[in-house]
Amino acid sequence: MEGAWNYISFGYKRRKDGGTARGFIQFSDRIAELVFDVTHDLISDYVEFFIGREHGMSLFNGYMAHIEMQVGPGAYIDGPAELKLRTQGSLP
Repeated sequence: MEGAWNYISFGYKRRKDGGTARGFIQFSDRIAELVFDVTHDLISDYVEFFIGREHGMSLFNGYMAHIEMQVGPGAYIDGPAELKLRTQGSLP
C-alpha cells in the first residue's frame, strides 16, 4: 500500500467486571475492527505510549502524522460508525 493514508486507533474502556479493548484500522473506505474483553484492571501507576519504536527497534516503516493520545470522556471510539464520523474528511 505504497503512498496510502490509513487511520489506526486502539482504545480501552474500563467496566465494573473488567474492560473492553477495541482496535480499528481504516483503509480509505474499509474498516477492520478487533474487539476483546479484558479480564484485568489497568495499571494505574503509569502509562507507556510507543509510536513506531520500542526499546530502540524500529517497528514501523513509513511516516506518521496527527498523532494523538486522548484520555477521559469522549476518548473511546465505540464502533465503526463513530470512527467514520471522527475521520470524515481527514483521509485523502
